[in-house]
Parts: sequence; structure tokens; C-alpha cells
Amino acid sequence: MMQNKLLQRALFGYILLNLSTTTVISAQSDVVQLANNKFNEGKYFEALKFYNNAIKDNTTDPKIIVNRGVINSKLGLYNKAIDDYTQAISIDNSLTNAFFNRSILYYKQSKYNQAINDLNTVIKLSPNKSSAYYNRGYIYDEEKKHSQAIEDYSKAIELNPNYSKAYFNRGICNFKIYKYNLAAQDFAMVINIDKNDYMAYIHRGIIKSKLNENIDAIKDFENALAINPSLSLACYNIGKIYSKMGKPATALEYYSRAIELNPQYSEAYLTRGITESLHGSRKKALRDLTTAKDLFKSNKDIIGYKKAIKALKLIVPIPHSG
Repeated sequence: MMQNKLLQRALFGYILLNLSTTTVISAQSDVVQLANNKFNEGKYFEALKFYNNAIKDNTTDPKIIVNRGVINSKLGLYNKAIDDYTQAISIDNSLTNAFFNRSILYYKQSKYNQAINDLNTVIKLSPNKSSAYYNRGYIYDEEKKHSQAIEDYSKAIELNPNYSKAYFNRGICNFKIYKYNLAAQDFAMVINIDKNDYMAYIHRGIIKSKLNENIDAIKDFENALAINPSLSLACYNIGKIYSKMGKPATALEYYSRAIELNPQYSEAYLTRGITESLHGSRKKALRDLTTAKDLFKSNKDIIGYKKAIKALKLIVPIPHSG
């Protein structure tokens, strides 16, 4: 349970849908050229004004409407962007990028069926578009349809053998369905493509630990730390392995290092406190477990809070009344 939670936490900010929304250059009227220039400069509000004027001059050019949809999307005006893509599709239903971009916005609004329908259309129009399979796989994964997700990630990899994010996400899916060896192979492929991908080392290390391949797991976590020395998660997991190997003193060193890197690391306080209570100082254990309890409470982590309370009760028994 703890390792699953750590795995999910490690993913935040890393795995995203392929959000590429490249503008389609329309017939180069002066207004459209100005709009495109402002877009490329990142001046989206100014670009939007020019696209609005361009559409007034030519309401039947779907490419200009798609461009405005991209701008509205960049500005977070998702409903307006969806309206633009829908209008463009009504004019030309072969605009792959309109379906693709609209699917991303449907996903952001948790309209998974609509998003998948659009991606199905993209794949029909452009069977070799690997990012469409990747995005559909991502949504299937969100819906816990892991087998379908794996199938789509595999197709994305077939079309683009160096698609590291597809390997990474397929590794996550394989982990979720307990196919640890396959997951480890996927993360190994990520590392082969990019040896500086420290998150791949982290995830493979977690899997190696679950498979009791402890020395290899430690090597993976150390490799991750060599790339990114601020990885408290790697230190924490090394500590867990040393605890499992019956080396509490070394484990405590790594828990302490994790806490130094992340003073809000509630689980590291909890685990260090439990280890201290068994092999070290009762006073230190009380301090760590109390800190863990307070952090879990402030983070509204009920499960963690209950674990901390339970550990504290083992050190400080509740007095009997009467």
C-alpha cells in the first residue's frame, strides 16, 4: 500500500497527456499574419483580437477558427475553444488537429467518452499518429481500463520506438496490474532512451524492491539521486530497503536524509519514528511520531493520521480509567 502510494505521488507533474496544439497557418492575410506573429510571441490576448477580426472577414476558413481555438485554449477558455473546434469541424470534418485538440479539452473537463470519440476519429483520419494512441491510452488508464491502455501505449511505441513517455506510462499500467517484471522492462527502456530520467530509476527501484531485488533497487535509487540529489523519495525508499534487510542504523540515516531534503515528509517521520521505537531512542520516536501525526492531520491524510496514532499508542499506552 505504501509503495503504491509512493508510486502515484512520484508521478505527479510527470505524466501528462500529449498537449501539443500547433497552429495551422491559414491563407496569409495581413490580419492572420499579425495574429500568428502575436501567437508565436506568446501575446495571446493580442493574438485573439486579430483572430477575431480575421474570422469576421472570413467566417468559412476553418483553419483560422482552429487557430482561435488554440488561443482560447491557451487562455483557459476551454468552452470557447471547444466551440471553435466544433465550428471548424462542421466546416471541414477532416481537420485532424481540431479533433485532437478538442479531445484534450474534453479530457480536462472529465468528459472521457467525448475525448475518446474524438481520438477515435483522429486515429481513423491519421492511423500513424502515435500521440493519438498515447492520449487515448492515458484516458483509458484514468478509467482503470488498464488492458486497453497498455494496448494503446504499445501501438504508440510501435509507431514511435523512442516514445519514452509511452514506455513510462505502460510501465505504470503494468505495475498497477501486478506485472512487475514487464513494468521493470518498460522503465529500463525509458532509461535506455534517456539515461537522465531519474523518475524511471525511481519507479524501477520501487519495483525491484517489491521483487526483493534489494541491491539492484538501491542502485536504482542511488542513480536517481546522482541525477537529482534533492530526491527525498529516493532516500526514503533506500531507508525502507535497509529496514527490510535488518539494518536499522543505516535505514535511520536515510530517513533523516529524506527529512532534511523535505521537512514536510510525513511518511518519513512516521517510518523513522517507528524504527526509533524499535531500535533507537523512545524520546526521538515520540517526537517523530507526533510530528508525523500533525503533518498527516494538516494534510487531511486520514489513513496516515491513524497509523501515527496507532504507533504512538504503542509507545504511550492510554491509561485505564478507574
